[in-house]
Amino acid sequence: MIDIEEMYFQAILIIIIPILLLIIYLIGHYRRNKEEEIKEKDELQESGQNYNPIYSIRTNHICGLPLTENSSCILHLCNNKIIIDGAGKIFKLPKDKILDMNIKTSKEVQNSISGAVGGYILLGPIGAFLGGSTTEFHRFFIIIYQNKENKEECISFDIKDDIKSFKEINQYIEEFKNNIKFKKEIDL
Repeated sequence: MIDIEEMYFQAILIIIIPILLLIIYLIGHYRRNKEEEIKEKDELQESGQNYNPIYSIRTNHICGLPLTENSSCILHLCNNKIIIDGAGKIFKLPKDKILDMNIKTSKEVQNSISGAVGGYILLGPIGAFLGGSTTEFHRFFIIIYQNKENKEECISFDIKDDIKSFKEINQYIEEFKNNIKFKKEIDL
């Protein structure tokens, strides 16, 4: 006959052992994430140390530069320029060449255009990418600038649903827009 105390002890073990294993797993997972976060932060700081950035972010390039779609880049948002470091190339965009910057969700773009084909017709490659996106929380950092030939160009980056990056980039955009010293005249 099984002793009641022994059954009670076995029941406690059956409950406690999985809980302890779960706690050990969660602690290990948390430590790995923290280590990866620290490593990423150190890498961003090291890559941007020559530029004195206000904020640096690892993101994916969508279109506008001679890089493949979704290639990984590091953006360095500086006081007087934006530095894009990707695929062994460094692109420098002076702030005085920037006409506008914005963050758009794929849902916002879908509300104004009809799918990937309409997006491409209206906005080019970024429109196709945004118009064809299925997630409504996806965010894109879009920069419109004047190139060396004085033509308007667009560069876009995928910032996904990273709230921290969204807040930092949005603050950078607001400061940029608040510091525009003159209005540009455009002949239509």
